[in-house]
Amino acid sequence: MMMMMMMMMMMMMMMMMMIIIMNITMTTKSENKNDNNNNNNNNNNNNNNNNNNQQQQQQTTTTTTATTTTTTTSTTTTTTTTTTATRGQ
Repeated sequence: MMMMMMMMMMMMMMMMMMIIIMNITMTTKSENKNDNNNNNNNNNNNNNNNNNNQQQQQQTTTTTTATTTTTTTSTTTTTTTTTTATRGQ
């Protein structure tokens, strides 16, 4: 009876070890896959950004406008001379 219990315990421990090892393996594979997907997405985003920047640079137009303003000021001077003649007596 004791032998049977020991065998059962050993079997249970082996099963648990197998399950733990399988979990670790599956998790690692899935994380690697996620990393690859993230890298691919980042690369695609970078490529799209580069393409957009190049298109914007090609479409940029610079316009320069020069404005000249001329101001003319005229001054008019009016001089009034009054002459008074007085007769002497």
